[in-house]
This record gives sequence, C-alpha cells and structure tokens, in this order.
Amino acid sequence: MLAPVVILVVLAVLAALGIFWMLRWSKDRAASAELLESTDTDTLEYTVPAGQDPVVLLTSLESEGFATSLDATGQIVLIHCPDGREAARPLARAAISQADTTAIAHGRPLGSGAIRFRDER
Repeated sequence: MLAPVVILVVLAVLAALGIFWMLRWSKDRAASAELLESTDTDTLEYTVPAGQDPVVLLTSLESEGFATSLDATGQIVLIHCPDGREAARPLARAAISQADTTAIAHGRPLGSGAIRFRDER
C-alpha cells in the first residue's frame, strides 16, 4: 500500500522539477532574444539556407559560447557579439561550418559553400 504512494510522490516531484527547469529555460531564452533584438547590441545576422534546420546552426553556435536567437521570421540567426562583429565573425563562421548536416536527424551534408553574414552582401 505504501509503494504506490511513494511512486506518486516521486513522480510529482519529478514533474515539478521538470516544470521548474522548463520555466527557467524559457526565461533564459526570452532574455537572450530580448538582448539580441536590442538596438544597442552588436550582432551578426546569418540567413538560414533553404532546407536547413536552424536548430542545427543554433546548437553549433551555442556550443561555441555564442548567445543566439532567431528573428521573427525564423529564417535569420542573430548572433550576439559582445566583443564586436569583427572579432566574432571568424569564430561564428567556424561554428557554422562545423554544423555538418542540414537537419538534426538524417540530414544531408551542408557542403562547402561560402558562409556569408547579411552585412557582407
């Protein structure tokens, strides 16, 4: 009789921790997006190629320490450059080039095309 109660309590605690973690993650993402959309913030903008999953790019950039967000269209990656665009440009370019597929699962290789940011066109 005690075992089902213990299981329910454990499940309730795990659910509460999961909800807390998701709320915290959501607030962190919102703060990051707000920072990147600020006019005072120096950013690089990268247009996601057709057929590319932006999450692959975001993950690659964030694993290299960049704060990132998508714009309202979901097709432009905003990359925070606290030390200025020119300092971040080669590092961001290298991080994007490390994203080796177009999708999280079963994507095709990206190829070796030139990586250009919107201010370089």
